[in-house]
Amino acid sequence: MLLIILLADIGVNIADPVADTKSQLNFNKNALNLDWLSTALNLTVNVVATLLIAYRAWTYHQSTCAILRNKKTQVEAILLLMVESGAIFGVVQVTNITFNALNIQAAYLSPIYNAGYFFVNLYTYSAALNPVALVILIQTGNAHEHSFHLEDVTTLEIDSVPNG
Repeated sequence: MLLIILLADIGVNIADPVADTKSQLNFNKNALNLDWLSTALNLTVNVVATLLIAYRAWTYHQSTCAILRNKKTQVEAILLLMVESGAIFGVVQVTNITFNALNIQAAYLSPIYNAGYFFVNLYTYSAALNPVALVILIQTGNAHEHSFHLEDVTTLEIDSVPNG
């Protein structure tokens, strides 16, 4: 299923610039705009892949929990980092889709137009930098130390309470 969605995403990402170029050559302002569909399909690929990685991380955690006495391994830290980055990228994608929808009727240089322009660029840069950042974090071994987990917050809060 992931492969089919990924192939559809690739097809739309090829068709989108072709449709944009054709509309610019014909000076057609009402041409088919596939930007939102491209982002929506990319979001679908991200959600499915992130859920599959989360499932794999959960099964790995369940299989090693009894053996390692709840200690995190490097593999588990890497899987959690990948899930976290997929979730953050998903938030950027949803925000981009929202502003693409709002930007349809927005006036040129209006606040919605400017915010949409900002989020389109944020989406583009984060799509390019997300895999690179993951590889760098994993290769340098900083996958767990700089990663944020909900259980770390409760541990820090419990440890910071004075004994008295």
